[in-house]
Amino acid sequence: MLPVVLIPFVSTTSIPDNSLLDLSLESVGYVLLMAGVGLRLWSTLYIGSRKSQELIRQGPYSICRNPLYLGTSSIVIGVALLFSNPIMLLAILLLFLPATFLAIKMEEHHLEELFAEQYRDYRRQVPRLWPSFRRYVSPERLEVSTRTITKAAIDVSGILLVPLAEDVIRFLHSHNWLPVLWMLRV
Repeated sequence: MLPVVLIPFVSTTSIPDNSLLDLSLESVGYVLLMAGVGLRLWSTLYIGSRKSQELIRQGPYSICRNPLYLGTSSIVIGVALLFSNPIMLLAILLLFLPATFLAIKMEEHHLEELFAEQYRDYRRQVPRLWPSFRRYVSPERLEVSTRTITKAAIDVSGILLVPLAEDVIRFLHSHNWLPVLWMLRV
């Protein structure tokens, strides 16, 4: 994943800054980034330190079996759009998403081994990735570990710095202080 993260440092596009296309890509990217962060936070509150100890079927896990992976996918696609960087988006689509699907398959196999029929029943009722709200259930109260909240807050803090990083990288490119190795003409 590290090479994909480095793409904006060495590549850019000919999309003019502050153009309608640039603003549109950045806006959609920001919405996807924030939706992904929200979904990851929500999911983390439910799964916390109970992963592989019990089958979580409430909250985001009642609408989608893999909300953490869906949130992460939304974040990385959002980042590529926020940077208005088709090279990064292509790398994500070709490298990150297939790796994510492989990880999901491996995790599903692990959960089926752990929870047997209980997991198979869950798999029949709840979609893998695309959320379905018709079976949404949530407890009135939820016990959450403070360690889980601390880790989630640290993760979110880093992710929320991405828009600032995007502005800094654009500034450095525009002043030729950061070399551009690839320029995609749009």
